[in-house]
Amino acid sequence: MKHLIPFLLTLAPQAAIACFGHGNLEPRDIDLPLQLKRRTTPSPSAGKTFIQNVRIFDGHVITPPTSLYIDGEVISKPFKITPSTNVRYINAGNRIMIPGLIDAHIHIPDIEGQENITSWGVTTAMNMACWNYTLCSYQRTYPQTSEGAGIASLFYAGLGAAGNGNLHSRLFQVPADELVYPDTSATQLFQMVDYVFSNWSDYYKICAKEFGPSQEQQTAIAAETHRRGYPVMTHASAMLAFEQAIPTLTDGLQHIPDDAILTYEMISNIRANGQFVTPTMNLYKIALANPQAAELLRGYLPTNETYAAVIENVALLHQAGIPVLAGTDSVGPYIANDPNAPNPLGLSLHYELENLVEAGFTPAEALRAATSLSAQMHLLQDRGVIAPGFRADLVLLDADPLVNISNTQQIVMVMVAGVEYSGLDNSL
Repeated sequence: MKHLIPFLLTLAPQAAIACFGHGNLEPRDIDLPLQLKRRTTPSPSAGKTFIQNVRIFDGHVITPPTSLYIDGEVISKPFKITPSTNVRYINAGNRIMIPGLIDAHIHIPDIEGQENITSWGVTTAMNMACWNYTLCSYQRTYPQTSEGAGIASLFYAGLGAAGNGNLHSRLFQVPADELVYPDTSATQLFQMVDYVFSNWSDYYKICAKEFGPSQEQQTAIAAETHRRGYPVMTHASAMLAFEQAIPTLTDGLQHIPDDAILTYEMISNIRANGQFVTPTMNLYKIALANPQAAELLRGYLPTNETYAAVIENVALLHQAGIPVLAGTDSVGPYIANDPNAPNPLGLSLHYELENLVEAGFTPAEALRAATSLSAQMHLLQDRGVIAPGFRADLVLLDADPLVNISNTQQIVMVMVAGVEYSGLDNSL
C-alpha cells in the first residue's frame, strides 16, 4: 500500500522544504531579498512592562486577576515602580494570558510566514525540514534584529534522510546523490549527519517510509545523532513506519498511523522509550475529507486510511500517558494548492487544539500540548510557562479557553520575548 500522508504538504509552492534526502553537501542558496518582508519599520525593543488585571493560565487552571512583570525578554519577579521608572503599563481588563503557543511540526517558507504564525499566537516554530540552510539561518536570526523583534522564533531540522524509491523521492525527483540506498554505509550515514549539524540544524529528521532507509540505517542515524547530543525526529505516517521508528529510539514520532490501530506492545514501547508523538491531526482531517486532494496526493486507489483511525490512535496514546504534542505540518494556506483543503499557517494550530479535545484531551491538556509539554519535549527550558525567569512569550485572550478551546482564537495581544507583535489591529 502506498501512503497518503504527509507528503501532501510538499505539493505547495514551497515543496522543497518538506522531508527530503541528505543532500550532496552543497546547500541550495537563494536570493534572500526576494523573501518579502511585511514589516518595513523597526519594532520596539523589549523594556519593562507591567500588566495588571490579568488572569493567567498556570498550566492547569486560570488564576484570579493578578499582575505580571516583564523585564526585557523575560518574566520577572515584581519590581519597584517609581515615577522615574521607564515602564509600559497594560491593563488587561481581566482577560486571560496563556503562554505563547508552540507549533511542534511546521514548514515556514519565509519571513512573512513567521509573521503570519505570530499573529495567531504561535511564538515558537519547530521547522521540520530545511532545504535551504541560508534561508533557515536567516529566519532563525531575524527575530533577533530590530526589524524582526516580536516575531516567532524558529528551530529547524536539516535535510532529512530519505530512501531511494520511496514516494517522497519519486514525487519530488530528489537527486540521486541525496538519497539513502540499501548499500549506503554507516560511514556515509554519519557524514550526512555531520553535514546537517555543520549547518546549525537543531535536530535530525528521518523519513521512515517504504524503500528505506532500512531499519538498521534508521537506528544507526539515530544513534549517531544522539552521540552528538542532538534530538532525532522521525516522519512516520503509517503503521509500518511506526513499527520501524519506535525501536530506533528516535525522540519524536512525527505524524500518526491512519491505516491501522496501534498495538498495546507498540504503545508500551513508546512509553518505555520516553518518546513523544506529534500526530498532526488536522492534516489528516482535511486531506482525508477532500477527495480531490487525496487523489492528487496519493496517486493510487483508495486504501484503508481513515480519520477515525487517527482519532483512535491519538486517544490511545493519550490514555497511556504518552506525550502528545500539537503540530500542524502546515506550509499554508492550502494542502496541494486546493482551496477546499485549508491548513493555514498559524490558524491551523488552533484547529489542532480542537482536534486534540475531540480525541479526549481536556482543554487544559490541549493547551499544555502546545505550550509547557512541547517545550519540555523539545528541550526548550526557557519557555512554555508563565513564571519568573521564563521568556515573555505571551498571548492575551478575550475569552476563556478552558470553557471552549476555540477561544484560543480570540487573540487581543501577542508578545514574543517581551516585545509586542505589532501586526494585530486590536493590540492594547
